[in-house]
Amino acid sequence: MLRSILTVGAAVIAVGVLSGCFCCKYGSCGAAKEAEKHAIQVARQRILDNKAGCVIIKYGEIVHDENGRGISPILDIYRQHPDKMKNSVLVDKVIGKAAAMVAICGKVKYVHAELICDSAVEILEKYNIKVTYTLRVKNIFNRSRTGLCPMEQTVLNISDPSAGVKALEAAVAKMKAVGPIDTHTSPAHRR
Repeated sequence: MLRSILTVGAAVIAVGVLSGCFCCKYGSCGAAKEAEKHAIQVARQRILDNKAGCVIIKYGEIVHDENGRGISPILDIYRQHPDKMKNSVLVDKVIGKAAAMVAICGKVKYVHAELICDSAVEILEKYNIKVTYTLRVKNIFNRSRTGLCPMEQTVLNISDPSAGVKALEAAVAKMKAVGPIDTHTSPAHRR
């Protein structure tokens, strides 16, 4: 029954968006908010089931997902589908400052992370992006937990998101030239 209600809600939103309904287009009506909540839960489950690393939601529907390790999924969406990122909800497994900078440059409106660090929350809030998360930690560490994630290290002293994304793209290109890229972080990120 709930699925039927949400399907009807998504249909109402789609008709509202297509017909130019202001509240549906900008997510301020109740049906739009319910459809968005449902889509976030579906996206979270896809991430938890390792079916996606990063999911983009617009108008209460999943419009794109990307799999991969580390920062690669969000960078791939940013490069290849910038129109999908703009004014979207981004659901990701891990959001560090590096991924947050990509989200800011992609002009997302809302980020949900299963795991997020303090610096990511701070910069997202600075750019007025709504943030929710399952677990918040001080830092995102590398896979072996011997130091910061390489992508976090790349943007550590960068405050401008555009400069951060340029530095990330250069770091990823350099890592790919050297060998297999592993920007994935350790699942245990306790303070």
